[in-house]
Amino acid sequence: MQVISHGSAAIDTVDQAFFVGTRVAYVPVVMKIAIPVWNDWVSPVFDVAKRIRVTEVIDGTIHSKSEHEPENGDHAATLSNLGVDVLVCAAISPDLEKMLWDKGVEVISDTCGPVAMIAEAYANGDKTLRRFHSPGYSDSRRRHREAFERERRRSN
Repeated sequence: MQVISHGSAAIDTVDQAFFVGTRVAYVPVVMKIAIPVWNDWVSPVFDVAKRIRVTEVIDGTIHSKSEHEPENGDHAATLSNLGVDVLVCAAISPDLEKMLWDKGVEVISDTCGPVAMIAEAYANGDKTLRRFHSPGYSDSRRRHREAFERERRRSN
């Protein structure tokens, strides 16, 4: 692994840097995570959630948080317009999940717990959020979701 120094930032992967002549340009890793909120916990059903918290993560650190209401009840369009990369939710209908995947939004469902803790865990690199899985979460659901994602990738 190569470490390149740029001011006060250290770049430890080639993905974060590109060379312009003899200079190194630093490219931060920016991600937006959306979580439907109900009383500061993950809302039980994304399809009918009234508030969505969007957390912007830059290089693994939470940079900003904002809350939004779905535009005209269209949850998929709202996330797409906000530039969301990942949706973490409890339950979601298959049709809405497919719409989000088609718009380039990764969906992590069957998740429950305090929104702030989940956003922090994801920002810190816990991409499976296994400790926040809903009661009754099973490996068969995980296998179904993985098959769904493989099929989606194949069709693109």
